[in-house]
Amino acid sequence: MAAAVVTKHAFKVEYMQPFVDSLRTLFDGHLGHPVQVGKLNLKVDAHPSYDISGVITFTGTVIGRAVVSFPYDVAEQIGKDYLKMDLPDGVLPDIVGELANIIVGRAKSTLHNHQITISPPTVIVGKNFTITLQRGAQCLEIPCTCKYGNFTLELSIVENKP
Repeated sequence: MAAAVVTKHAFKVEYMQPFVDSLRTLFDGHLGHPVQVGKLNLKVDAHPSYDISGVITFTGTVIGRAVVSFPYDVAEQIGKDYLKMDLPDGVLPDIVGELANIIVGRAKSTLHNHQITISPPTVIVGKNFTITLQRGAQCLEIPCTCKYGNFTLELSIVENKP
């Protein structure tokens, strides 16, 4: 496969907005409460922002990864809303993975001009690890707030050019 090329247009709104829209739809529609999305920031730290993170990579005409990262207590409350019940033991990582899958899957469906294949979600608990980027890529961090607290959506997307 060809190497990704980072251009000055790598962070096009057409790439980012579908993920933000998908996040809002998830919260408004399924979870029943809104999410506030903050200003995009360039993420310089390769460590996750919070305690539990769902990671999905994707390949195709654009390649990259999406990470949704929560403080553990925020993830638990969102998980209760998602299941509409108290959480059974050990299910939180599955819920975080499913939330990441929903966000990326919905975003993929609106990126009509791109052929994209997404990976199954990987969920990582803890903050003492790094999430590497595609060579030459950068990561945008989107701070978010819901009624339970703060979390982030982190996106790294580059065009895949021959």
